[in-house]
Amino acid sequence: MKSILQISLLLLSTFSFAQVKQIKVPNSDSVIVINITEIQEEARRVAEKAARIAAEQQKEEMELIFKNFSGDFDFESLEDLNIEIDQEEIERSIREAEAQVRMQEAEIRRALSEVHKERKYQESTIITNFSVSHEGEIKLNEEEDNIISISEGGKFVVKKRTFGNTRKLVIIPNQDGSLSYKYYEGNQLIPFDPDGKNWLKDILPEVINSSSIAAEDRLNRQLKEGGISQALKYIGDLSSDHTKVVFYKLLVNNKKVNQAKLDEITTHLSKNVSSSYNLADYYSSSLITYYNKKGLDYYFDGIKSISSSYDKSKCLKDIIDQKEVSKQFSNKEWDLFCDVVKDISSGYDKSKTIIYMFENSESEISADRYTSLLHSISSSYDKRQTIQAAFESLNHRLTDAQRDAIISEVRYMSSSSDKSGTLLDIVDYWNDLSRENKLSFFKSAATVSSSYDLRKVLEATIDEAALRDDEVIKAFYLCATKISSSYDLRSTLTVSLDSDGFITDHISPLLLASQHISSSYDLRSVLEEAAQYVSITDAQLYYETAQKISSSYDLRSVLEEAISQDRFSYDQLPFFLEAAKKITSSYDLSSTLEEAAPLVVASKNEDYKNKYIEVAKKISSTSERNAVLGALFE
Repeated sequence: MKSILQISLLLLSTFSFAQVKQIKVPNSDSVIVINITEIQEEARRVAEKAARIAAEQQKEEMELIFKNFSGDFDFESLEDLNIEIDQEEIERSIREAEAQVRMQEAEIRRALSEVHKERKYQESTIITNFSVSHEGEIKLNEEEDNIISISEGGKFVVKKRTFGNTRKLVIIPNQDGSLSYKYYEGNQLIPFDPDGKNWLKDILPEVINSSSIAAEDRLNRQLKEGGISQALKYIGDLSSDHTKVVFYKLLVNNKKVNQAKLDEITTHLSKNVSSSYNLADYYSSSLITYYNKKGLDYYFDGIKSISSSYDKSKCLKDIIDQKEVSKQFSNKEWDLFCDVVKDISSGYDKSKTIIYMFENSESEISADRYTSLLHSISSSYDKRQTIQAAFESLNHRLTDAQRDAIISEVRYMSSSSDKSGTLLDIVDYWNDLSRENKLSFFKSAATVSSSYDLRKVLEATIDEAALRDDEVIKAFYLCATKISSSYDLRSTLTVSLDSDGFITDHISPLLLASQHISSSYDLRSVLEEAAQYVSITDAQLYYETAQKISSSYDLRSVLEEAISQDRFSYDQLPFFLEAAKKITSSYDLSSTLEEAAPLVVASKNEDYKNKYIEVAKKISSTSERNAVLGALFE
């Protein structure tokens, strides 16, 4: 078996040393350009690297190999050659060379599929109807005033109606290569000579100007007479965008066109072809040519000139599909690609393009590019679809920085519903998020304007048992303060209190968040639920929060719930009694103090006793006041 080195040399020696090889596809106007030199030079560089790392005594054999690249070489002489080289490097080079060949083979297959395709052109006005169809390879004479040959199986048909009078000419090849003519006026077959012959001479200039008949011969005449400049002028004078694009394709693949000329051709194309469909057809089929001729700067500038969002998007998707090219893009070329994406005016098409990129691209997308692409989508709905696709398609490949860029972009959505919907989608991937990602999540969630939507988002993170980190916990409750509805804020806080993951350490940020509840009833509900977690550490904050309850009944209910907890200690009494002072109802205040009296007595603390008496004096009812004070001496 031949060594990897032998295979690489064999692959290299099969190519000629022409810089660019032109492959003419039979019976068509298509020309395929293969950049053999790039393949050859890469293999040569690998072989040279092998030579450098080989043992000194083996250099002469390697030099002999290089001398034989351009001629026939007997590989049997290498059978006993033992060279220690980097085989992985050589295999990589061979894979890249094979990729280049596959790209060109794809172009050949595409061209071959069009060899026998019938091409049609039709133009209609109120008084005229003109149509041309042709198939196969057609040749004109030098003066371009007569058809001299049509390839086997081909045909040429031209038809024109003017003021109700119709003429039609059909030309097909005979087996001996001569041509057979059928000329009609109306539905009547008329001898071709002289009427049909004269009509063909009259109509042929119009046919030539509007169709791609004999396109390659016509273009070569222009190049021979005046070079690329004259060829461009000739193309610009053609009447049909479709026909112009056929000529532009032939021209850009011509061996006379180098990198410097690509700019001129692309600019000329953008100025002379208005049809977005035809422009997209040109660029979708020319990527490899621009890539091989190192003209991708001009290529992306050209795609930018396409006015239709749909057609511009189609071009970009075609680029992604040609993975052998797109996966070799440099950072600069990806920046150019993304600039075109951002230039798509339709939010829908832009979103679909980015999603397609996420789902099909094999290349790494930087966090900055994620931010830039997502930020360019103005529609909240489209941005949501795009972000959802990013997580669905790329989550396993995303870095923390990339996730952060995507999550942070949610805050720029205008729709509260789409914001919350996007964040709920992201919650499905919560366990994959880093601490920084989760902090960004809550910063984005804080921009949700709807209390209901924000509540749903926050409650979803609780359901995921997500609150495990102190910083994340603080971010959660800080975000909860953005809920303006007392009901929705109460719901969020009580759900967090009821969760399996809630611990005593969470109580302080929860109490701070609960202070934003304006409803006495809703605040009471939260504080009653939280009472079981209150210790002396949090007592002052808890009772200060309770004082925000305006309803005497609700405040009494909270205080009685708090004092009934096993965690309640004598040290909490000063804060408890201070909160009780806010109760305006004599009945509710006396009831609250009666609950506290046994603990005040048991504490044997004179300060607590004096505070109790001070609060009791606020009771307006004499009987109730006396009962409360008497409780201290029972």
